[in-house]
Amino acid sequence: MINTPSLQWWAIAPELVTGLGAIIVLIACMGKGTLSRALAPLLSTAILIGAAIVTLTHSGTSYRAAYAGQIDSDAIANLARLLAIGAGIVAIIYSWRGRKIDHRHGEHHALILAATSGLGLFAAAGSL
Repeated sequence: MINTPSLQWWAIAPELVTGLGAIIVLIACMGKGTLSRALAPLLSTAILIGAAIVTLTHSGTSYRAAYAGQIDSDAIANLARLLAIGAGIVAIIYSWRGRKIDHRHGEHHALILAATSGLGLFAAAGSL
């Protein structure tokens, strides 16, 4: 029988929220017009706040050697995740109006969410 690692989904829950949120923002906000222009930053901010809530609710829990030793989700990783989420919110605030030339507002906000997800995984990496 094959030994499979135990999957601890809470160890990567903030990254799952921001990663799936990036896909949702990309699909929902690729249209032209004021609706997608207004929806992209609001939806992205809500997703980042949701990721911060998930991070804070499990901040006291430490997941060592999750995913066969690849993820070490501890207090330092959670602090780095919160810093990345804060930086993402600041980037969304500074780019609130967006560019008027191209009408692709969803791409920028999806990239912010994907970068936040990547920073969180990098902070929780067990072996670099």
